[in-house]
Amino acid sequence: MTKPARTLLSTTVLALAAVLAHTPGAAAQDADPDDVASIDAIITAVYDVISGDAGEPHDWDRWHTLFAEGATLSPTGPNQSGGWGRNVLTFEEYAEVADPALMQGFVEAEIGRTVERFGNIAHVFSTYVSFRSRADTEPFARGINSFQLLYDGGRWHVISIFWQAESPAYPIPERYIGTIDRTDGLGAGDELTVPHFSADDPSVNTGGFVARTTRVVRDVGDTSFTLMAFAVGSTATLGAMVNGPFEGTATWTVGERTFSVPLSRSNRGMAVSVDGVAADGAHGGFDSWDWVNVDLPVDGWLPDGTEVRVDFVGDGRTVSIPAEGALVSKLETR
Repeated sequence: MTKPARTLLSTTVLALAAVLAHTPGAAAQDADPDDVASIDAIITAVYDVISGDAGEPHDWDRWHTLFAEGATLSPTGPNQSGGWGRNVLTFEEYAEVADPALMQGFVEAEIGRTVERFGNIAHVFSTYVSFRSRADTEPFARGINSFQLLYDGGRWHVISIFWQAESPAYPIPERYIGTIDRTDGLGAGDELTVPHFSADDPSVNTGGFVARTTRVVRDVGDTSFTLMAFAVGSTATLGAMVNGPFEGTATWTVGERTFSVPLSRSNRGMAVSVDGVAADGAHGGFDSWDWVNVDLPVDGWLPDGTEVRVDFVGDGRTVSIPAEGALVSKLETR
């Protein structure tokens, strides 16, 4: 079969591509846990490794830790016979072949992400734009990277990445642009892990504590929307956060109960008042971040198996986490 034109993570990176002898990669267990803890983390790490200004070295040792043994990368494109096909490289081959071209300056960023997950497997459409430097504002290429990922019970692995560059014949559909799903594919009926800390845990509300809470994020346009959840002692906290322009309300569905709280920059520092709900909490924010936390008793509000959903309603739109249905709470002792 005639090989297709090479279009990889940019349209030019694999101009020198050739089939190389297989070289074993670094052991997957050597990965930085932060790189492989979630779908968002591992995709972010892939883009981070391949991106850099001219002369900036790429951490290929880190790259090798992101992939499962036997994982492949496949640019797709038209072939000389008028059909469509792909070239297949191992992740080790890609690092060796692509490095000289990437060292000329190559930066890739996401402008959209759609996640589909079933159990321990996930498929991600990651829409990209490619630049020659971090200072560039106009991309020289766009396309979609298709990631196949596996969760082994302890970490995520890349199984394959194959992609197609945008062209006049194949413009990127609008539904794949503007929303970056960082929810790890969580959807209706999936588990919302709520870390449960003891009331005397010295780490509570200290520096770095927020990073230990559960955060489910959706980026829509220039605004990030976040559902946060954790529990301390007998109190559960549900947080609705935005980073970027937004004025409206956070409407929570918790079990069979629904309540709304304002979410606006003008509410910073104010106490939370929820009609008909015995709840405490506060509004807060800094820079472009704003949030409203609602404190509820764990007993009666958030026992295991409770359905949880938040709808951000404002500015003529509704952004929901999850996108459809509700997540199901599961307290996890920390």
